[in-house]
Amino acid sequence: MTSSDADDREPFTPANVAFVGNSMLYFNDTPRAFLNIAGSGAFHRQDSCLRGGASLVSLLVDGNGMQKTFRTPNAILQTNSGSNKEEDPTYDIGAPTVDALLSKQWDFVVMNDFTQAPARQSYREASSRALVEFYAPLFRQCGATPIFVMTPAYRKPVNDSADLGSVAEFTASLKEGYKSYVSALEKELPLPNQQPRIAPVGLAFLHIHDTNHSMWEKLFCNDDFHPSPHGTYLQCCVLHWTLFRRAPERDLALPLDGNFQKRIWGNARFTQHGNGEIPCLYQQ
Repeated sequence: MTSSDADDREPFTPANVAFVGNSMLYFNDTPRAFLNIAGSGAFHRQDSCLRGGASLVSLLVDGNGMQKTFRTPNAILQTNSGSNKEEDPTYDIGAPTVDALLSKQWDFVVMNDFTQAPARQSYREASSRALVEFYAPLFRQCGATPIFVMTPAYRKPVNDSADLGSVAEFTASLKEGYKSYVSALEKELPLPNQQPRIAPVGLAFLHIHDTNHSMWEKLFCNDDFHPSPHGTYLQCCVLHWTLFRRAPERDLALPLDGNFQKRIWGNARFTQHGNGEIPCLYQQ
């Protein structure tokens, strides 16, 4: 990561960022971790519609699935008065549906598909149709630039993925799939500021796979496909480059005050280790 003095950087208006996807985004709470890494100077507000195992197609039908997963102390927004219970908290679980989320104005919508979907032709075609028929009108309505998170190939051939080949072959298929998503949306979003982008997280993972294999191993949880804190941190850095065209401020992304974990994940609603435990990058 490169750094520069704050005075050397052109200021920009803090962005409003929505997140649409599945556990690749809610593991280690990418929305809040990204906000913490970017800082208030870059990031104004976030909201999300996330569901474990969801694809871009199924999420339109099933909606938010975080009612239990985000029912954690860090997700509590307020305690409602007038309840028969001693406490009746409201949790930050996100918007109930994609439609509800994108009914508001956003600068960016960060989204990912079920990991294997872009790599498989039939699923890729179904997602492309959904993007054109359902997502594109919502993007035009909310004014956002779509950001596709190209998720990484699995560490091992889990979830019936053996036929997708090696890490490099799986990654190449993912890249091809997400490029097809961009092509499908480009025709539907004629405004220059809404042209879709790809956050090449999977390519960053592949580069580390090829150059520092032991570090690549640390990018995944024990299930071999969800991101570890290392993986989520890398994902957030790639997102920062994709959205803002520059690295995050060093003091925000790599604080030197000894509170690194707490600063990035102290308010996480869900982490790899379970609810309420701050992940550590140095002991994974």
